[in-house]
Amino acid sequence: GYDWGAGVDSVMVTLDHVVDAVDPEDFVIQETKQATDFASENKDIVIVNNERTIKDVYLCDEKGEKTDQASKYIQFELGVSPTEGSPLLYSAKTGFNTWSDPYELNIQLSEDADLTSNGKEVTSWTIDTAYTARVTSVDQFKKESFSATDGVTYQYASYEPQEGSDTLFVWLHGGGEGG
Repeated sequence: GYDWGAGVDSVMVTLDHVVDAVDPEDFVIQETKQATDFASENKDIVIVNNERTIKDVYLCDEKGEKTDQASKYIQFELGVSPTEGSPLLYSAKTGFNTWSDPYELNIQLSEDADLTSNGKEVTSWTIDTAYTARVTSVDQFKKESFSATDGVTYQYASYEPQEGSDTLFVWLHGGGEGG
């Protein structure tokens, strides 16, 4: 998460064949997602396409660890900002965030790509846009609720580090998270 909300800053893809080496200039990534059109009178939800900034790309193992060896795993490190990379849809009508559906990253070879597999030029490239796993920084939080004496039920999430801590951090957030 970032101070403006969530952002997809890293993506790992699994290929059918190993590639010898990768360079950010070999790829173009297009993001397709839902967004609220704040210019429209009804704050309509529309589908938008944005080109993503590739900060780095490298070969890795199945755990995402960098490797200098040929690999069928590629890790993309992506730029994020308030206008780039959010997988969430903020609804001006409800005031809540939801996961954008669709949220897809179309990873293509650039026109000047120089990608090889076992020394042979890669001439065909298709990456399925459906993701198989989504890992977030809040996965380690425990979601709970509290019922106040006035009958209102409040939802909250808590996190306690394994090594323990004497620090209490309270985050009260309104727009998008519904509080």
